[in-house]
Amino acid sequence: TWAAEASWDGFVGDWRNITFNRTVVLMPGETYNITLITGSYPQIHHVKTLETESGWINSTSFVDVNRREHDGWIPAIRLG
Repeated sequence: TWAAEASWDGFVGDWRNITFNRTVVLMPGETYNITLITGSYPQIHHVKTLETESGWINSTSFVDVNRREHDGWIPAIRLG
């Protein structure tokens, strides 16, 4: 098991950087459960699964800032 914490430097224009306290390497063929907690409403992919250049992103559900649960949507994130 591993754990990493992330911080951010506040709002800058229309984007935000989240920086982890250590390098996180995701391995092919593994399944990861990741929880992202944001303070604003993200852009949304209105699909339950999304194929990317690097593999698939699946979302069972997420809860927005108003505590409403959304099924079949994926908050837009960029890992890089």
